[in-house]
Amino acid sequence: TSLLLAHAAAKTGKSVVVVETDLRRSSIASLLKVPPRPSLNSLTSTPTDAPLRDILHKDDLTGAYILPAEQGADDPGSLLLSDRMSALIERLEAEFDIIVFDTSPILSVSDALPILRQSDEIVLAVRWKKSSADSLADCMRQLRVADITPTCTVLTMVGRREAGAYWAGDYAVY
Repeated sequence: TSLLLAHAAAKTGKSVVVVETDLRRSSIASLLKVPPRPSLNSLTSTPTDAPLRDILHKDDLTGAYILPAEQGADDPGSLLLSDRMSALIERLEAEFDIIVFDTSPILSVSDALPILRQSDEIVLAVRWKKSSADSLADCMRQLRVADITPTCTVLTMVGRREAGAYWAGDYAVY
């Protein structure tokens, strides 16, 4: 979902960076087959003055720059709450029109909350036939307690067969 959002934004001519902030189960670098460094971890532990566009990986398919995360951070929440992370976000804001943060699942761990608090817009992705109504209600309660309001919710991984009549050509209509 993050990569699709980034691709859509890049198609409009915006400069976009996808920052993987799931430090427990990162997947974007392996999915796109981009080198794992520089990573979010390395840029927050050893900052650089080099322009970020010069050191980040540009994905030709999406048109976005990619900042992967390395798994195995000792304390992901502390890294994401750190002053170094805030400084990196400021640098990203100065160099890119749009930053897409790919976060960990909200109900699994609270690592996403510091990033959500610093975000202008929040897209809550809910997986078709996997996310229960109770889980979604729990998620919304957790966000309310943290004083975070999603901008919108998208239903992901919808099967064409199950959606049937809702498909119009190549686009899903809900």
